Amino acid sequence: MAYNENIPQPTDQLKNSQNQLLENFLALQALLDVNHELGTFDSPVVGDTGKHKFVNLTNQTAVGDAAAAANEMTIFERVPATVAISAVQQVFVVRDSVGPANARYIPLTAGTNIINDGLPVVGGNDTIGYVFLGTGLCMKFGNLRVGAVANNTDDPFNININAIGPAYLTGNPPNGLFHAVVSLATDADIGLAGVGTAIVYVRWDLSTNATLVIRVRNRSGAALSANTRVYFTTIGQVDLTTT
Repeated sequence: MAYNENIPQPTDQLKNSQNQLLENFLALQALLDVNHELGTFDSPVVGDTGKHKFVNLTNQTAVGDAAAAANEMTIFERVPATVAISAVQQVFVVRDSVGPANARYIPLTAGTNIINDGLPVVGGNDTIGYVFLGTGLCMKFGNLRVGAVANNTDDPFNININAIGPAYLTGNPPNGLFHAVVSLATDADIGLAGVGTAIVYVRWDLSTNATLVIRVRNRSGAALSANTRVYFTTIGQVDLTTT
């Protein structure tokens, strides 16, 4: 079956073009049936006839290859430009071409929950991850086990936020959208060893604009066990021009 786009010609006779016209109709029907509920051109529009069963997005190759026109929005898929976001295909939504690039390209599906090289890993079951929010913000989170902390001592450690997914935009803190929630717990009883209190300090390091400093001050009256956990969450705007 071949599609003949140049028929009929003025000199064609019906008896000569009949098979070509039939092949054209068959080719059009075969194309229409791809990812659609089956139906023919004379089928009544009832039920699911003609509706999409699913949508296949073919892989794109560059940031600009799927830019939306003014007052339009585009959805497409490709491998992000930087492995900090992903090394496999992701779905993007793109706002119209009038706005700045950083506000246009928003990954919808990228995210991970693995420990990256250069991040503190002091115990089993640690989790580091990130996920894009619908507005283009990026939430980064972690669940880390800190070492044992003796009574009346500090146990500081740093987390390079930029090693988790794409980097936050520069700011004080990043673009004014930084937030952190940290708590202490033990794997065994979700409580603190000993009595009294333990204090957790969280600080954003402006000298690097990438480091979350977490300092555990033990005032419990007893040593905190090595399975004490710190949970953190940050939300900030990332640089989407590199996606």
